[in-house]
Amino acid sequence: MVVGGGTGGAGASTSHSLRMRGLPYQANEQDVEAFFEGFKVAKAVVVRKNGKPTGEGYAFFHSEQEASAALQR
Repeated sequence: MVVGGGTGGAGASTSHSLRMRGLPYQANEQDVEAFFEGFKVAKAVVVRKNGKPTGEGYAFFHSEQEASAALQR
């Protein structure tokens, strides 16, 4: 799985995100949250296109510091 940093908009309080690629196709939002256990994940999203998994997802954090710490995981 590849994790990259960035900022994105999922609401004003969740503007810092990590983009994940190479997720297992059966992964869901709870799996992403479990991967980042111990970090304050505001929201997790697994990307689907036409209802099919893409192997991509995002984890949104409340602060840049939290996202940076999670990126070092």
